[in-house]
Formats: sequence, C-alpha cells, structure tokens
Amino acid sequence: MSVNVTPEKIRNYLAPDFFVDDLVLGEVSAALNSGNHVIISGPPGTGKTTLAVAVAKAYQGEDPILSTASADWTTFDTVGGYMEGISHSNGMNTGGTAFEPGIILQSMVSRRWIIIDEINRAPIDRAIGQLFTVLAGGNVVLPFRNGLTKGRIEIKMGDELSTADVYTCPPDWRLLATMNEYDKKSLFVMSYALMRRFAIIRLGLPTNYAADLKVWADAAQIAAPVTANMQDLLTAVAGERELGPAIFRSMIAYMVAKREFQTNDAESYAEALTLFVVPQLQGVSSQVAQDIYDSAAKLLDAPQRQMLKQSITASTGYAVHIA
Repeated sequence: MSVNVTPEKIRNYLAPDFFVDDLVLGEVSAALNSGNHVIISGPPGTGKTTLAVAVAKAYQGEDPILSTASADWTTFDTVGGYMEGISHSNGMNTGGTAFEPGIILQSMVSRRWIIIDEINRAPIDRAIGQLFTVLAGGNVVLPFRNGLTKGRIEIKMGDELSTADVYTCPPDWRLLATMNEYDKKSLFVMSYALMRRFAIIRLGLPTNYAADLKVWADAAQIAAPVTANMQDLLTAVAGERELGPAIFRSMIAYMVAKREFQTNDAESYAEALTLFVVPQLQGVSSQVAQDIYDSAAKLLDAPQRQMLKQSITASTGYAVHIA
C-alpha cells in the first residue's frame, strides 16, 4: 500500500490560524509519498509536533503513537529486549525471560505511525541502530529469541500480520520526528548514516510574522505599547534566534490571565518575557541581550527592569547595562 498525503489533507487537521507555508506541506507530502521517513526541524515554538501529528492523521485518520526522546533511551525502549516472565505476544507467563518489543516495533505491529518528539535528546544512533536497515526498507534479524519458540526475532517488510517470531513492517509505515535546531550542538548528534534515512524538512517562522503578532495581541486587547514592543523583539533577535508563534501566544495568554490579579499589561509583560523568552536566549551575543533589555526597559519601572536584567544575565551570561 502506497502513502498518499497531500497539503490539503494535512490542513484538515490543523487549526485555521496555524501558520505553515504550502511549500513545507508539499515537501512533507512528497517525502512521505516517495517512501521516506521525515524529521521536522526548526526553532522552538513553530509547531513542529503539531504539524507532525496532523501529517500522521492526514494519512491514517487516527492519532499516531507519540513518544518524547530521552537521554536514557536504549534499544530496549525503541526496539525491545528481554523481560522477566511475560510474553507480549500472548500475555502468557513463560517462567523465564521473554522478548518485549519497544515502542517502534509496537507501532509496526499496530500499523500506526510513530512520532519521536525532540529526537536529538536521545543517543538515537545507539537507541535505534538495529533498525537502520529497516528504515532503508530492508529486513533484519535481531539479536533476540522468542521465549516460547526459541526462534530468532526478525523484522520483515510486507503486508502480512506479525507473528511470534516475525514483526512485519508495513510498506506504508512511517517514522516522523521533530528536532529543535538550537539544540543541535548541545545535545546528542545524529550520524550521517542515520540522517540519510530521513528527509529533513525545516519549519520556519510565518512569512508575515510581525503583522500576525499584532492581530493576536489586538484580539486579546493587549496595550498598544506592549504589542509594539513584542514586534520590536522580533527585530532584536533576528539573525541570531528565531522565536516561534507558540512563544508569543503563551506570552499573550499569560498577560490575559494575569489581568485577574493586575491591570498593568507592562508589568505582566516583564514577567512573560522572563518566563517565555529569556530561557530561549542562551547562546545569543551580548549585543542581542542588551538590545532586548533596552527595548523592554522603556516600558518598565525600576523593580521590573532589575528583575529582567537578572533574568537575562542568568540565561545569557552577559551583565546587561541598566541605562
């Protein structure tokens, strides 16, 4: 069975205000339809996981298996391994050890696509190395035996149902993953051998981002000076850091919620900056750190400026100057 995903089908599972270019949807569709697995890469807050879920549902019509990668992952979590006593295939107590499939094999058996969120947070080459051949469309014999039949555990491409010894990988099964591109240098590195098994597609910022941001803020009745300052923030970080729509939506939602306790949008804006933006600034230059502080400081009183200064300094390592 071949995969048939289209941009129109994907959009059916996305909210109307989810911003993604048709070019990206076309790339994802073509990659999957031509037999590739896909990694959606991009800056934080752009909706990579949301898009991946919509893509899977566009083909299968149901939620995929979603798992977030972890630094503790091994082949036991992804491929499988021996466990005491219980056979996954029939639920019987074998009285010894039995092979238990990991999440990727489980997704093959259930014929549901799987999404690995934040894939570079795991030592992924080691965790799924036994599946390199499968990801390229080949069969593989695993270094495990079935606890009952004593046969070797195999993974084979095909449409047949899986058996106790043979896990079938359907030809229309896909592995999707997301990757925060700002974590590439600080987390686990993927080998070229593994990356060749995927089409890596970038999900960037909306084309008319500043205008969209004003629409969201105006709808929430955010004070005009605060809205303008958020737009200035986009300019301040441009070239060094991209902040996705989810970050600003979280800021706006926080300021709206805070109105229950205080009516000053500028004060809640300072808090929102500290909560949602400043943690994303690790690795930016001292000039960007200072520009962000200078821009926001115009709206803040002395205690708020001091709070923001301390937060930016802690995140970036630069002691910004209070004018």
